[in-house]
Amino acid sequence: MKKIYRTRLGLFYLGEKPLFCAQMKAFLSHIALAMGGEKDKIWVQKRVLQQIIITRDEFIMRFRAGLLFIAIFWLSAGFPVKAESRQSDLDNIRISVSFLELRLAEALETIGEKSNLGITFNDADIRSDKKVSYHAVNASARKVLKDVLYGTGLRFGLQGENIIIYKDQGDPIKGTVYDSGSGEPLMGTTISIPGTGLGTTSGFDGEFALTAEEFPVKIRISYLGYETQEIVVSSPDDHLEISLVAVNEELKEVVVTALGISREEKSLGYAVGEVSGTSMNESKRMNITNALAGKVAGVQIRNVSSDPGSSSLITIRGASSINGDNQPLFVIDGIPVNSNNQNAESSGEGYVDYGNTSMDISPDDIAEITVLKGAAAALYGSRAANGVILITTKKGRSGKKGLGISYNSAVKMDKAWLYPDFQNQFAAGSDIMAVDENGVPVATGTSTWGPRIEPGVQAVQTLPGGKTTVAALKAYPDRYKDFFEVGYTLTNNISVTGNYDKGSFRLSYTNLQNEGIVPGTNYKKNGFNLNSTYKIADDLTVSAMANFSISDSDNRPTQGKSGESDNATEVVYRLTPNTDIKDYKSYWEEGLEGLQQKTLDGGDNPYFTAFEQQNQFRRNRLFGKLQLNYQINETMNLQFRSGIDTYQEQRVTKRAFSSLEFPNGAYGNKIMGFTETNLDALFTYTPKTEGDFDASISLGANRMDQKQYYTRAFSGQLEIPQFYNISNAAAGSVENSDGHSRKRINSVYGLMQLAYRDFLFLDLSARNDWSSTLPPKNNSYFYPSASLSFIFSEAFHLNSPVFSFGRFRMSWSEVGNDTSPYQLTNTYGFDDWGDLKLAQNNQTLKNNHLKPEKTRVVELGFDLRWLQNRLGLDVALYRNKTFNQIISLPIAQSSGGTSKVINAGEIQNQGIEITLNATPVKNAGFSWNLSTNFSKNENKVNALYGDMESIQLGSATGIYQRLYVDGAIGDFYDERTPSRVASGPDKGRYILEDGMFVRDNSWVKTGNSTPDFTMGMTNIFNYKNFRLAFTVDWSQGGEFYNYTAKNLMSDGRIGFTTAYRDPQSGGLSFEYAGMPRTDGAVIPGVILNEDGTYRENDVALPAPYYYGEYWDYEEFHMSTATYIKLRELSFGYTFTDIRWADNLSVDIIGNDLISWFAYKTKRNRDGFVTGDYDKGYDPETQNYLSSAGPLGITQGVSAWQLPATRSIGIKLSANF
Repeated sequence: MKKIYRTRLGLFYLGEKPLFCAQMKAFLSHIALAMGGEKDKIWVQKRVLQQIIITRDEFIMRFRAGLLFIAIFWLSAGFPVKAESRQSDLDNIRISVSFLELRLAEALETIGEKSNLGITFNDADIRSDKKVSYHAVNASARKVLKDVLYGTGLRFGLQGENIIIYKDQGDPIKGTVYDSGSGEPLMGTTISIPGTGLGTTSGFDGEFALTAEEFPVKIRISYLGYETQEIVVSSPDDHLEISLVAVNEELKEVVVTALGISREEKSLGYAVGEVSGTSMNESKRMNITNALAGKVAGVQIRNVSSDPGSSSLITIRGASSINGDNQPLFVIDGIPVNSNNQNAESSGEGYVDYGNTSMDISPDDIAEITVLKGAAAALYGSRAANGVILITTKKGRSGKKGLGISYNSAVKMDKAWLYPDFQNQFAAGSDIMAVDENGVPVATGTSTWGPRIEPGVQAVQTLPGGKTTVAALKAYPDRYKDFFEVGYTLTNNISVTGNYDKGSFRLSYTNLQNEGIVPGTNYKKNGFNLNSTYKIADDLTVSAMANFSISDSDNRPTQGKSGESDNATEVVYRLTPNTDIKDYKSYWEEGLEGLQQKTLDGGDNPYFTAFEQQNQFRRNRLFGKLQLNYQINETMNLQFRSGIDTYQEQRVTKRAFSSLEFPNGAYGNKIMGFTETNLDALFTYTPKTEGDFDASISLGANRMDQKQYYTRAFSGQLEIPQFYNISNAAAGSVENSDGHSRKRINSVYGLMQLAYRDFLFLDLSARNDWSSTLPPKNNSYFYPSASLSFIFSEAFHLNSPVFSFGRFRMSWSEVGNDTSPYQLTNTYGFDDWGDLKLAQNNQTLKNNHLKPEKTRVVELGFDLRWLQNRLGLDVALYRNKTFNQIISLPIAQSSGGTSKVINAGEIQNQGIEITLNATPVKNAGFSWNLSTNFSKNENKVNALYGDMESIQLGSATGIYQRLYVDGAIGDFYDERTPSRVASGPDKGRYILEDGMFVRDNSWVKTGNSTPDFTMGMTNIFNYKNFRLAFTVDWSQGGEFYNYTAKNLMSDGRIGFTTAYRDPQSGGLSFEYAGMPRTDGAVIPGVILNEDGTYRENDVALPAPYYYGEYWDYEEFHMSTATYIKLRELSFGYTFTDIRWADNLSVDIIGNDLISWFAYKTKRNRDGFVTGDYDKGYDPETQNYLSSAGPLGITQGVSAWQLPATRSIGIKLSANF
């Protein structure tokens, strides 16, 4: 028997990889046995040459404790640093051998001699009858040993100058089971040795360990809904990576569901939507929410503006909350995170969109997104009432063994292209008939009702700074285009992945830089993401995820109604045709830099607005988790998880001297913070069952704590120009405010899954929350759910070459929801009254009898597949009812307030979702995959409060949002409407008096902001190494209120207003106010006679008054919201035969390259234009920013939004 006496403490190299923990224990055990030591003792020789003896169990216990302490930091560093690489020695030694039926022991000795190395083995481990035949010329010693020992169950390694051969008795076969489609681990997979009764199941992370008595051995891997595999394992050397293929691959069998549990899709009794990380990153959107547009049935995405850094709104199966934001819960790797702070905020007269906090997540870090609806979201509790967006980030295990590097870079250019139909025929002025004392036409002021612009026409005009002069009139048709710049977004991401036996990690860095189309605006972000997993022991795994980002901007664009001051878009749109914007680029008066701008007539200089009225912000954010998974035994698993989401954001407002709103400048500083922590535990029991039934039971608990705060100081008057600090505020001008809130929810929940013969699945779940925001007697609320999935194609054996799969599903669930903090007790606010402090009662009275909101959901659906799953149809029908809504209703002021918080209202959403997937072409060189979805939701107000028929939710720039019983959320109303003839031959015609509309002051519905239906279609073509992908998004129906067009029309700025201004444009000659005019226009309609009959209206109005009649009636300013967009386009080529990279892809990418809007001028029976008179607006981005509501955003109201843009760029991706 040959022996070895040398060893060393720390890192051992056997085969190709370092050994830790169990491997070290096994190796030391073999060394001790080889030296004749006792099996229960381990000898460790220290550097000081002292010898100590510890029991093996004590050694293992201490070793595990140390690993647990350093696990996260170790994973972050990647692979352990090697003291030396002995494996490379065997690779570098070249030998030639030739055996023919030679005994294995003799063959090993020959290899040792040829290698000039000693060789050590135990004769008992070598079968005396084992003979080998082998031939190799100039091969590495490692390859020769590996080939010769194949199938013997023996291992080898190099220690010093000796090759060690040993048999690792009792070491289990270890591996991980994955889904071949998604790469997600499969928990509960059965791994067995046929004919022996030996077997086990995979744990939470898909990992397993199975002890075999001898090698080689055949193992069988089986999982419900997947093809069973049988493989031969020659030795327990390697960690097996097993990918199971779903029986119906097109179903994408494994999906991530509530609580992060991976499930087979066919076992789910409810609809879920999935979008891959590749699809999310197709065109490099800044906001991941935008990348979902058109890709998931039942999900409506709305960009607040065309700026890439703007907010995006998500609605899943319609709006259900009257006063809430109706936004879903975001969950990243099992941790709920905040995605909707107060996005919009006042910056003087305008408002700034600071974007969703969901922008802090880099698309390059996303592996997959799953959308949970209805019963699917119930287990997430109160905040899941509006659905859940589950984000799974990329992990190291999806990469190759060892280290891997990925680099992604993209640059996109943004070009504004859609503008209002500005007129260039008539100059500035309030009256086309106006002249000065010399008879020269006057073309000054903010309106554009002035003289016609023709060659040789002289007029009084305004110069930059306010002085006037007489000069030839000239139009500048590109005045608005010359202001907006070409924006760009540059994104770079690099990630390093490590994948080794005991774990994996992925560390990535993202840098994003954006310059907006408004001069001086930008957005910057630096983000770091770490995702790591380490297997401390066979039964204990620790994983960690952390995402840290720094987002900031030197200036975010102001939007919304600003009174020609803060919003550069409004200032530019108000430019008169005879104004050359280039004259205003140098915006300071000479010699008065920093003190006085070159003003426009009635407005700030647009360049002064862009560069000197700044809205800065900076947000530092961290979210992440630490998770432990303990596989108690083959049937029980315990998971502990701690998560945090915290950020601090600073918003700074700067206004220079001489602005119209703040002549002496202004400065504001607001700091706001948010922290949420979640602690949860989940116990899962998957009993071993015999026969036709399978089961799984999970029990869990969660504690959520939220803290929010803000502090704000603002002054509208500074002492020193361009010194922006609150200490520079004029005495008595500082406004201070601050606030904070806290909230806690404690929860317990359970989930049971039952399966019968792989075709009938029943899920039952229950959750109970205790919320700190509700009164003690009502703060506990319980909500259950149940779902059933029946695979009738399996039950009745209906599978055929034509029909592949059939499933029926149904679900019922109830979800509770609480309210925001401090809604139970009346509070006082403080204000200044002269030099006294004034305490004021809050005008919204609180209610300490509030009950939780409840939402009940019923869903039915079916899933059909044909032609080996190349054609699939999924249909879902649902009905949601949300009742006991927590809303604020108006009350009599005699009650001590103007409104009161109560439980009231029932909102119903019902609809249909259809998804069609097809692979029309699939062969060796070409494939075409098509996915189409259709969604239609009907919203209805079933009840309000008692006998109350209507309530007003809010108003914006003249339009009102009101709820009526049998109405819908999103309805627009106006109290001013033109009177119409009620009956007779003139029914429906306008009634006029003195040439103007007779007003009817009754509430009239003017439209609704929600679409009738939405559709999305994604096509992916692959031809060899070429790839083309594009997504089309269609939103049909709905209206938006166009305050921008209304304002432009009232001032004569758009093409619609050029008629009737003079005889050349159809103006009538008439006398008005004792003066002859030639700009007459008659509103078609009737005049009421004294006898009750009607006669035709023949009273002419001057053109400005004619168009001015439109102003008071909002129904004229409603525009259709239908659009079809080419949301995303990607065309690229992948280079694979590259020596220095695994692959390299180059793509041309684009967003919104083609858009179609269904504008069609509306006319009544008399030909009078009643809507859609201007077509230069993107319906999707017409959203009014304000300080009202939970988000500060009112959908479907246009008020000086940025023009629509097209984006095109190039993307590069490489893997090493």
